[in-house]
Amino acid sequence: MKSKIISVVLCLGVVLALTLVPGAPPVKMALAQSHIGVNVTPQQTTVGFNENFSVVVWIDDSLGENYDGTGIRLVYNTSYVTATNVSDAGSFDWVLNAGTFNNTWNATHGLVEYDAANMGGNLSASNPVCTISFTSNSSNTGISGLDFIYIADDAATSITLAGEDILNWTYVVNGTVRAGMPALTVNVTPAGEGTVKANGVTLTGDSNTTTWDWDDVVNLEAMNSTPGWGFVNWTGDLSGSTNPTSITMNAAAKNVTANFAEQPPAISPVPTSLTFSANVGGANPANQTLDICNGGGYTLNWTANITGVNVTWLSMSPMSGGNLSAAQCNSTQVAVNTTGLAEGTYNAVITITAPGASNTPYSVSVTLYLGVPPVSVIPISPTSFTFTTDEGENPPVQTLKICNTGTGTLNWSLSDNAGWLSESPTSGSLGAGECEYVTVSVDVDAMAAGDYSATITIILRRG
Repeated sequence: MKSKIISVVLCLGVVLALTLVPGAPPVKMALAQSHIGVNVTPQQTTVGFNENFSVVVWIDDSLGENYDGTGIRLVYNTSYVTATNVSDAGSFDWVLNAGTFNNTWNATHGLVEYDAANMGGNLSASNPVCTISFTSNSSNTGISGLDFIYIADDAATSITLAGEDILNWTYVVNGTVRAGMPALTVNVTPAGEGTVKANGVTLTGDSNTTTWDWDDVVNLEAMNSTPGWGFVNWTGDLSGSTNPTSITMNAAAKNVTANFAEQPPAISPVPTSLTFSANVGGANPANQTLDICNGGGYTLNWTANITGVNVTWLSMSPMSGGNLSAAQCNSTQVAVNTTGLAEGTYNAVITITAPGASNTPYSVSVTLYLGVPPVSVIPISPTSFTFTTDEGENPPVQTLKICNTGTGTLNWSLSDNAGWLSESPTSGSLGAGECEYVTVSVDVDAMAAGDYSATITIILRRG
């Protein structure tokens, strides 16, 4: 029976020697069905370049089974770490091999060997075996296994009892070392049609590599830098179209590509709405400019149509245009004719259509406020205000007088275009022959010495 067991072990040794891949050691079945294993503590170690660290090899005997010796054979990738020392943990009373390491065991891996036995009786508890010290390399980033191996008659990890190997490989836990600084390479496709920010910093070049600490979470945002081009999706170690997104640096190298594509044309008017104000019987309000722009890519050709109830008061010229590349615009003039219109509010819509545009049709709202005939607007001083003061000192307030010199009710409101100018009240209602006094004040706080100007706009409507 014993010769059969030896035959099986030798057979395994031949096969395992041929298939050994450090980092994923072959499984060897225990000759006795114990629950005893070995492990590396900590199971995962993270270090940068040229850093010293240590791990402890333990025998895992959580059920208190008997053993009297051990042989440790542990391999590591010398591209990333090299062993510097092996020291006894003192659990055994007879150290056969106090610990050796060979950083050139083969072309890519090193080997640690340690052998010990207990002559004064069996052990029956989890115990530390040895401490292994390492140094990470100076330039290579990667992950090295700290792997127990079994190669019969060569490098066989074992736990023994009375000369028999009772190690149960089901309970073997290897370790890993993450060494160096992971690299993130970001590409832009097509080159030059966009950019990417990493943690808020724009990456230069169409292929950019940066280094990070292990497990860093890097926030990536694709930016549209070329008119008419837009972000589509991420490929490589990221996928999907979520933007911004993030990637965790838990591997030695990660590669991400931000893909951009030329976008369809898009109608982009400036401004997006128009407002006119005038008085019944008064002059027509000044024309306003409406720019029709291509907010997308390719070429935009457009036509316009005015819709609404009784919109003969509104006109636009020209009513069509095109051949607009990305970010190019056609300028149009929008005019209002108040002849024959009664007091009130008038609304119309300029509808812009463009074949192939992503947002066709596009509606631009137009509003005309038509007020009462001119009424008396009488400031205490002439039709303009002048305030003079020293820096940091507000000047005295002045007064604006608004009167209803007609019949019926007059509703009024006013506004200004300066943050340092204020009025009170800003709206009201006047019966025939009534007047309202509005205080006009200036706040010079945070204003530097100099000349400033502003406009107070008053809108009058019949009640």
